[in-house]
Amino acid sequence: MGRRARRDQANDLRQALAAGDPHAMLEFALLSTDLADAYAGFPGNRLPLLTRLADLVTKDGLTHAHDLVERAAEAGYPPAMVVQAIWLTPEDRPSAITLLEQAAGQGEAAAMLALGRMLAPDQPEAAKSWLTRLAGQGDDAGMYALSRVLHADDPQGSADWLAKAAAAGNVRAQSDLGVLAAERGQPLDPRHPPATNPKLTGLLPANTPLTRQGRHVANCVICRGQTVQDLFEFIHGRYFGLRGPTTAGKSGARVHFSGCTVCGCLFPVDEVSRQYVAAKGGEFFNPAKLR
Repeated sequence: MGRRARRDQANDLRQALAAGDPHAMLEFALLSTDLADAYAGFPGNRLPLLTRLADLVTKDGLTHAHDLVERAAEAGYPPAMVVQAIWLTPEDRPSAITLLEQAAGQGEAAAMLALGRMLAPDQPEAAKSWLTRLAGQGDDAGMYALSRVLHADDPQGSADWLAKAAAAGNVRAQSDLGVLAAERGQPLDPRHPPATNPKLTGLLPANTPLTRQGRHVANCVICRGQTVQDLFEFIHGRYFGLRGPTTAGKSGARVHFSGCTVCGCLFPVDEVSRQYVAAKGGEFFNPAKLR
């Protein structure tokens, strides 16, 4: 969205705010954290974005945005109630659950998913109830969460929902199926999950020569477990050679990374690559921290 369009949007939202529109309150909070575009175009369950909003408002001390979300939640606007519940969870879990139940009762998918995850350790039957309802609506995140809750007591049901989530495009489910396939000695599907593209993370310039060299299973410190990952080689710094989209025919400093298909982070896989990342001030690249 361009600067003028953002200004016009902000003006429209201010008018709606003056009229007490709770939807506008949440939209203004999203706009203040640069999440408005992502929220509007997000194709699946929006709990990750609402969680991100809650974290950014707290981390950056956005008092006005915090007040707007609270007002929207008090007005009974379900997405705002989810954000309010996230803030309440560490200190007042019962109140957070009550808020989520109210929002879920209005059909808010993010609230159902949050409830399923929150209740699973202590109230598995209640978690299954909410997640079954959510999965039945075709929500792939709900399908995946339900498969996790069912894993201990209903392995077949868990496997069925995992397959359904993967078929619906859930990358975590697709990665889990890939890990299971690798454990059984089967080849990894090169298409599912879809290959990561380091250039889309903003870590690499658009003209960086890049080659996807393979696919394997490895540990990801962000996802906290084994995921399907893609192996990449790219050239950084000055280079000379044939022009083209891959590293073939190029000369320069080559570095190699393993890119998690689930979260998009990039891990160096050899000493040269580790030195490259260390020079940037880290141990791996986490695109989430750049946004």
